[in-house]
Amino acid sequence: MITFELIENIAALRALADRWKRLWFADVETTPFQSPEWLIPWAECFCDRNSSGALFSVVAHDQGEMVALFPLYIYASPTDKVRQLLLLGAGTSDYLGGVFSSYCCRELLSEFTDFIFRWKSRWDIMHLGPLRPLSRLIGLQRSSEATITPCSEIPILDYRIPSKMKKNLAYYQRRAEALGELRLHVLPAEEVLDGFASMTELHAQRWKKKGQPGVFSDTRVVNHHRRTLPVLCRSHLARLYKLAAEDHVLAMAYVLMDPREESKRAYYYITGLNGAFRHVSPGSLLLKYLLDALREEGVLTLDLLRGTENYKKLWGAKAVPAYSFSVRSTTFAQVAA
Repeated sequence: MITFELIENIAALRALADRWKRLWFADVETTPFQSPEWLIPWAECFCDRNSSGALFSVVAHDQGEMVALFPLYIYASPTDKVRQLLLLGAGTSDYLGGVFSSYCCRELLSEFTDFIFRWKSRWDIMHLGPLRPLSRLIGLQRSSEATITPCSEIPILDYRIPSKMKKNLAYYQRRAEALGELRLHVLPAEEVLDGFASMTELHAQRWKKKGQPGVFSDTRVVNHHRRTLPVLCRSHLARLYKLAAEDHVLAMAYVLMDPREESKRAYYYITGLNGAFRHVSPGSLLLKYLLDALREEGVLTLDLLRGTENYKKLWGAKAVPAYSFSVRSTTFAQVAA
């Protein structure tokens, strides 16, 4: 018999961490963005008293065994006061979703829908996304008023680099070698916070030149990464890379890793590029050296995540759609009736 438990405080969410991690590891449809190492620190920063978010997650049990986690929260928009039921990680995570056991079935999703709509007085619209094409949450659709639509395209990169890019890389490599030997370093866990500070400074400088604040202007975002990054690195779910020529730091990259053999993949999350070395295209060299390192490890693909930056096309990345699911509580109230 399936039972559901509502989680509304951080302490209860933390208490799930070990069982959550085991469930996550077995669910090959998940990404590091659904791991407890990523989402618990996120909830600590975005679902506290100083935020507009309130934890509203649901755990499914079958005969006492945890079989699914729906990591949700309610965000009350300060402008229009609409109460949105969202997935934890919204806004800063490129993939969202639940975590499910291998024998999760449609019956569970149906019963979850019934459960969540018992609380329809607490929220106005449920918006879930971006979801991967095979996300089980897409199966929540039970009404013609519910909408599932492509919300973005995710460029995926393998090791087949276009010939024009190879020529460009050879040119930038020769120019960069005038600065010294190029090396890609992986920062140890005990150094990632200092490295993260350096990367955010490089990132902010680049956005400042564009007249924009950049993602790290939000202190909650910075606090989340300062909490999660050391934990992710110790769990082999993230790395902070530094491309340097002797003492010159050309670029840095924050990369999420999926170490599971069934889904061995890396996620190119965010970078910091040193504008002083623009003439050697540090972003291109960083990506080249990273791909070389990942290939040696047997990583299957590099996911470039959301965004339509031109460099992704130049590298020959193949776009895969991501989806969003939306429905209003009043609509499902009619269906349930």
